[in-house]
Amino acid sequence: MDAMLWLALGVAVATVALVLFITTWGGSETAQAQAWVQDTAQRTAAAYMSRPDYSLLTQASAQQDGLFPPAAFTGGQLVNPWGGDFAITGVDTPLKSMGALVITMDQVPAGDCVKLAGSLVTSADSITVDGTPVSTGHTRPDPQTTSIACETEGRLQFTYIKR
Repeated sequence: MDAMLWLALGVAVATVALVLFITTWGGSETAQAQAWVQDTAQRTAAAYMSRPDYSLLTQASAQQDGLFPPAAFTGGQLVNPWGGDFAITGVDTPLKSMGALVITMDQVPAGDCVKLAGSLVTSADSITVDGTPVSTGHTRPDPQTTSIACETEGRLQFTYIKR
């Protein structure tokens, strides 16, 4: 009987360890992506502080100006933690031509998509997933809307309005 108890206890401990490992390992890309988006947005805002808009912002200029974190480059290519595109561009807002920047990450797996959208709500002015708005004005994304939008490997766009 004691052997059965020890075996059951061992299986329980191993299961908990495996779940913690998978959760931590699977979340590392999300944490990395969150840091990269925030870092890129901050670097870009600082670089364009003296400009009235983001009209000069392109993917090429952002790379040339060092606005992306160095860790985002793999073999000279700019990629997100899941291997998809990691891009930036200036966009129009309703009130101002080229008044915002958009950071895009493609091929974000469904589970990580939901986590990433939720984790950047305090920094991004709006978040869309495959064209579906999931957060506007720093509001917490609706879990159901976000989950549905993130069902496939999605394209997340994080908009930062120039202040």
